Amino acid sequence: MDYNEQPSHINVCVIMKNSYHHQREILEPALEAFQKTTRLSAHVLSHSETEFIIGMTHKTITYPFQVNFRPNLTKTILALAVLESKNSTFFKQILVTRYVTPPMSEQMKELNQPFIDTAGNAYINEEHLFVYVKGNKLKPSPYHFNQKRLFKAAGLRVIFALLCNPGLEKTPFRNIAKAAPVALGSVEAVMVELKRLGYLIERKKGQRQLLQSVIRAMGDILSGTVETQITD
Repeated sequence: MDYNEQPSHINVCVIMKNSYHHQREILEPALEAFQKTTRLSAHVLSHSETEFIIGMTHKTITYPFQVNFRPNLTKTILALAVLESKNSTFFKQILVTRYVTPPMSEQMKELNQPFIDTAGNAYINEEHLFVYVKGNKLKPSPYHFNQKRLFKAAGLRVIFALLCNPGLEKTPFRNIAKAAPVALGSVEAVMVELKRLGYLIERKKGQRQLLQSVIRAMGDILSGTVETQITD
């Protein structure tokens, strides 16, 4: 047996755990912000490595929601989330994201799409419970500048090259730079950021893997820049 090869079930476990922790990094501050803004109780009712059920409690009634994670929200992503919510068979879905702009908040209110974000903005319209908060601004993050790197031309080229060439992330950075094409320094910076955000894991030096479970999130990043022209 080649001990350098990882059994597929181990790879799946690593991917699921990484995605799980990445989701908690958004969910926990979003619940905390919701409680501070509304003074209502909000907590996780149950969870697995693939699903979170949260509850908002008003007086003696707890309203359960299945969490739909969308780290970066755009009009396209919102449309998909609303469609998924309509197809939900058990719990109503609530969209959980980093930040919702005031115009997007109004659009979700018109669509009757529940949401919370990490800034304390929220919309919930249930029997005996109505919450609508918009306009709260996202607090500056120490990673804000680095996150913006992904939305620049070089970052988008690297992401696109990785998605179009499965396994490219496992090769030397100079190969990625050639495939993008971008400067070697840009590849290094983007790969560090992808790893921090949970889109890339590195078991050992040089043994990198782009997580298939977050390809949708990577697509969210790309679709969030549909109106951006990449020019030199």
